[in-house]
Amino acid sequence: MDHHIVAGVAIAGTSLDVLGSLYLAYDLLGGQHGPLRVLTRMVTYSVVFGLGYGAGLGWRSASPAA
Repeated sequence: MDHHIVAGVAIAGTSLDVLGSLYLAYDLLGGQHGPLRVLTRMVTYSVVFGLGYGAGLGWRSASPAA
């Protein structure tokens, strides 16, 4: 298996862990009225927009190094 694939899977897994931790903290700190409201919305919209942009234009156009 290519080391680039292994690194990509590791980065994707770590990113999902961070996103899951953010949602857990958001829930534990008060949800819609807590301090993580803006950060959670910003990260969620960025991920959804990035995935939609990448799917529509191709993954090479969505990456900053393209």
